[in-house]
Formats: sequence, C-alpha cells, structure tokens
Amino acid sequence: MTRATTIFMSIMSCLFFFTGAVASAQNSFGNSSVTLKIVGTIPTVLDVKVGTSRTNTLKLVGLLDSTESLTDSTLPSLRVFLLDPSKRIELGDLRVFANVNGNYCIKAKSSNGGVLQSYDRSQPGSIPYRLVINGRLVRCENEEFRYETFGKSRQGGTVFTIALEVSLLQDGLSRGKYSDQLVFSISSY
Repeated sequence: MTRATTIFMSIMSCLFFFTGAVASAQNSFGNSSVTLKIVGTIPTVLDVKVGTSRTNTLKLVGLLDSTESLTDSTLPSLRVFLLDPSKRIELGDLRVFANVNGNYCIKAKSSNGGVLQSYDRSQPGSIPYRLVINGRLVRCENEEFRYETFGKSRQGGTVFTIALEVSLLQDGLSRGKYSDQLVFSISSY
C-alpha cells in the first residue's frame, strides 16, 4: 500500500467516525446542528531512484581499450561500458516520484567532479563526460549535474532516460578502468 493510500484511508476513517458522532449527537439533542471542519495535509513526496532499484546511487565504470568483461557484476546500481567518444552511452533510467505540481530539480552529485578517474593510481588519468537526461545535455558545475523540470509524476513514477557522452579522449591515457559515482537527489523550488 502506498503512503498516499494509507493517508487517504486514515482521513476517510476519521471522516466516517466523525460523521457517525455528528449523527448520534443530532439524535440526542433534537434539531441542533454541528459544523465539523476537517483539514488534511498531504506531505510533499520527492524521490528519485536508479532504474527499478531502491538506490539513488549509480556507479560508472568505463573500459578504455580493455578486454575485461562488461558484465562483471549483477549490482543494479553499476554500469560498465566501453569508452567510445563517437557513441552516446546509455545508462538506463531514473524513476522520479513527485507530487509537487511546480518546478523541481534533479541533481547528480559526482564523486570526481564530472570526470571518470583512472582506477590505476600509478598511471593517473581522467576523462571528462556529460550526462544526457531525457535527451538534454547536462554539464557538470561545482561537482554536480542539474536537470530542471516540472509537474507531478505519474502513478509509479515518471521515467527519465540517462546517458553519458565522452569528449575526445586525450593522447597518453592508459588502458584500463575509469570510474565515477553519481548520487541522485531531487528538490523543489
């Protein structure tokens, strides 16, 4: 049962209880009338998850000229891909839950400031990238990608596609794994 359904059921239970109490009071006091004011508050719900997982974290691992397996883990929050500047790298979906009818911002905080960092600390290197959310290119500023949108989500959440684009690769980058971690959040304004 969703939180909204639980809240609705609680409000309705109270309403039926008070309606019965008012009817009982009218029978006891004759033609007297009672005015009952019921005020309900529905809390703001803003939440973002990666795909169908229960997490808001996405671990990115890019392979540069590597023969390692692309499927070395079954973690739903891990995306392993070949680094290719000529292709958009699909990362899956974000599922957004919002009962706010106004504007909100989806943020992705990057552990490495918007670059894929070499796993091999003896051969440091980094590869800048941009996120693409629902087809819109999003650049990293102050270690954060920001995507602004508006409106309530559908039942079950609204799905946003996410992808990654890599610029031209620098000469001299060592072969191997490059990684970053994104933590997604959402806020209204």
